[in-house]
Amino acid sequence: MLTLLDHPRALAELTADWSLADAAVQELLRHVSFAQVSKPRYAIEDTELHGQPVPRGQMLVGCLAAANSDPDAFDHPERLDFRRQPNRHLAFGAGIHFCLGAHLARVETAIALERLFTRLPRLGLAVPRSEIRFWRRFGTRALVALPVRW
Repeated sequence: MLTLLDHPRALAELTADWSLADAAVQELLRHVSFAQVSKPRYAIEDTELHGQPVPRGQMLVGCLAAANSDPDAFDHPERLDFRRQPNRHLAFGAGIHFCLGAHLARVETAIALERLFTRLPRLGLAVPRSEIRFWRRFGTRALVALPVRW
């Protein structure tokens, strides 16, 4: 929601055409996802990753936020683009580590955004943007609070 409030043109595009809701949710997840890093993984044998030696037992952590902003994977990753195709973001992980609740989360988010902005079309921040704070917990991105006005 904060990302939409920060991008009024994108919000106007979405509220003018709710058929974009599913794609908008996918792009919002790519643009700023809750999980910023993966859970730690450990090398089970000596190996190499992109030319760097990885000894057996070495802990590795994938930075999902960096992957979702990779210009080799996404044209203009800094842009919020509801028409981005393909949108192979990693907000819910990948492969055997893909989130089992991903589909439900996407559907619930699309419904919530449509209901919220349809019922409260003048919804906005109740405080200056500079006062919005995020939790200081490594690996996640979550708001402390989101004060809004109707």
